[in-house]
Amino acid sequence: MLEEALAIYRQTFRPSPWLDAPHAMVAAGVCAAETDEEAAFLRSSQILAFARLRSGTPGKLPLPVKDLSREIPDQVLAQVNLALSFSATGSPQTVKRKLGEIIEKHRPDELMVTGMIHDHSARIKSFEIVAKVLAGFVEPDLEVPA
Repeated sequence: MLEEALAIYRQTFRPSPWLDAPHAMVAAGVCAAETDEEAAFLRSSQILAFARLRSGTPGKLPLPVKDLSREIPDQVLAQVNLALSFSATGSPQTVKRKLGEIIEKHRPDELMVTGMIHDHSARIKSFEIVAKVLAGFVEPDLEVPA
């Protein structure tokens, strides 16, 4: 769907006094940690929260769990995973590969990253990892804001 929407936007764009060319921003959920396993554990909070929201029992961001299958029925988990599939979860190498795939496929002018991680220090660490990963995608002649 996103691919189709971006294609239509880019093909039908009309310049205006404010913008002379199409400019697309996409958002991706990220959860980065030192290992794929740690990142998956941390991301379980977001998956649980989304499953509870879809099931009509929203609430605060829950603590992460080791086994999502004990918390979420398979059918609901499949729906949640599909809904949250525009994301990159894992080690720095995995996140780099997954974000690279998103960037290559959709060619956004901007990429916004979000992260729902229960532990504040782990969330900060995740964004630090993602910042380093994304710095590798920036063209050398572009200035990166501090």
